[in-house]
Amino acid sequence: MISNPFTKNLEALQRERNKSNLELLDWKTKIAWFQGFNLDRENSNLRHAERMASGAQAKLHQAQQGMVGPASSVQQLELQAALGFNPRYWFSSERAVAKRMLMEAQQGLAAQKSMLTSAEIEFSKAAELGRKIQSEIAMARAFDPLLAQSAIAALKANLDRIEPQLASLRQRSNDLDEIMREPLENIRKQEAERDMVMSRISLAEAFDSSLSNASSSYERAKIHEQCDIELGDSKPGNVLRQSRSALRSIDDRIRKLQARVDSLIRFATWDIRHIVIDGNNLCYEGKRFLRLAALEALIPVLVRKYKVTLIFDASIRRKLELNTRDIEARFPQVEQVHIVASKRTADETVLAAAGDDPHTFVLSNDRFVDYPEKMVVKEDRVLRHEIVGQTAYIHELRIAARFEITQDIEAA
Repeated sequence: MISNPFTKNLEALQRERNKSNLELLDWKTKIAWFQGFNLDRENSNLRHAERMASGAQAKLHQAQQGMVGPASSVQQLELQAALGFNPRYWFSSERAVAKRMLMEAQQGLAAQKSMLTSAEIEFSKAAELGRKIQSEIAMARAFDPLLAQSAIAALKANLDRIEPQLASLRQRSNDLDEIMREPLENIRKQEAERDMVMSRISLAEAFDSSLSNASSSYERAKIHEQCDIELGDSKPGNVLRQSRSALRSIDDRIRKLQARVDSLIRFATWDIRHIVIDGNNLCYEGKRFLRLAALEALIPVLVRKYKVTLIFDASIRRKLELNTRDIEARFPQVEQVHIVASKRTADETVLAAAGDDPHTFVLSNDRFVDYPEKMVVKEDRVLRHEIVGQTAYIHELRIAARFEITQDIEAA
């Protein structure tokens, strides 16, 4: 399965951004709380809470003591109100009085229990409030506002770093999705067609096997008839030859499409920041000398995204009938215009300028076969261009720059 190679990095960067945002919000919340915290006021609140807890504890103790008498009375009256073993006592006036007194005692005990519960709740709330205030006072004393401000600054710097990376990565991911859409759709169509061909092959093989095992000419005739109905040809051998040939063609198309997608992914994952241009290379369409027309169209497009260095052979001055300063003046947007020393070609200088930096690429149609040891050649950091008519293309970068050809160029 072909997947966008940017997806994993995008998700990781988004997780890092979300984590930094949460931490930033946490630190901002803490520092806002600290700035609004009044230590004197909270100490006063703590003393008030302690007094409340002390008063509630006294009420609780009083309620607990008040439970002893009613609980004891209820226990005694429960014994008196019980049926006992004497049937004559069951309906006696003494038992009736005991039952009435028990009811009253139980009501009194219930009221006392309610008072106890209220006292417990009041004490619990007062104690909890005291613990909360103590905890906040301890937090405020331990809080380091300088550390908080430092953490906030660091998180903001990290987010400032992440956001442009995310934007760039998202754009590159979207661009890759766009350029892969058509070839991937073609691969899906070819794979669907391949499945259909494979089904025909399987069916034809089944008919072929049935013919081999047929016991009579009548049975074979019926198999041929059924093969014609299902596959459009009465002879499974014909179907097999045609289908296997079609399968080879489909597999070949899928391989080519897969290679194209792999190439698109490879180009898209390049992190190109600097392009060194073999200038003379872009002054020609075949053997026709274009002067600087193609370069003057391409370079304004390239410098929007990349740093550009332009290198020429020494012969360019004679061919253009311009001096070095005049040539430099034609390309004010580039990082540097360099013309190599006389009697030397630009190839070695171009490759040296690209060096070992994985983010620097060369724009040239030269194959550099004499420099296989150069890292830019080993790592295939060479972009190709194509000039057709009045348009210069760099297909890997999806650039097409149109230029005008004047009469003096045509005659050059």
